[in-house]
Amino acid sequence: MNFIIGPWNEYSICKSNIARGFHPPLSGACNNDAWKWSNGAWIRSEIWACIFPGDPDLAALYASYDACADHSGEGIYAEMFTAALESAAFIEKDIQKLIAIALSKIPADSRLARAVKIACSGYKDGKTLLETRNAIVKDSEDLGFFQAPANVAYTVTGLLYGEGDFGRTVCYAVNCGDDTDCTGAT
Repeated sequence: MNFIIGPWNEYSICKSNIARGFHPPLSGACNNDAWKWSNGAWIRSEIWACIFPGDPDLAALYASYDACADHSGEGIYAEMFTAALESAAFIEKDIQKLIAIALSKIPADSRLARAVKIACSGYKDGKTLLETRNAIVKDSEDLGFFQAPANVAYTVTGLLYGEGDFGRTVCYAVNCGDDTDCTGAT
């Protein structure tokens, strides 16, 4: 409880649930309809990649332990995906392979996997960045803003369209909109 920062959104719900005796994973699932799939967990994924460099399995596992404190379902998958991708990036440089590794750590039928696959197919099919972004928006419009599936897909869109150029990658991810501090930082 002493290490959960922020009195807002999923963090507040987590603290409130723990105070009521709902410990993880219940703390991320109970009374958390608005924020359970949001971005607060996957933006913490870098720590697991750095603790487990080159070991995406362990990075994803510990990311799931972390994420379940204040998220459930897609919110957990988002942190698992990004932690696995980042961990694998210590030993693999091919973006397509990194995405495949990360996708292998989450359910194939999840909304997160679906959104990431839209980003990948848009890039592969030669669609413009805007066309790919709009396809992700359309697919995720029922979820609303600040939800992990679209935002992780924007990060993947930046990685793909940036083609290894750091500045372009960050700008492309951020220019997709929505929760830009999350997409740009990751």
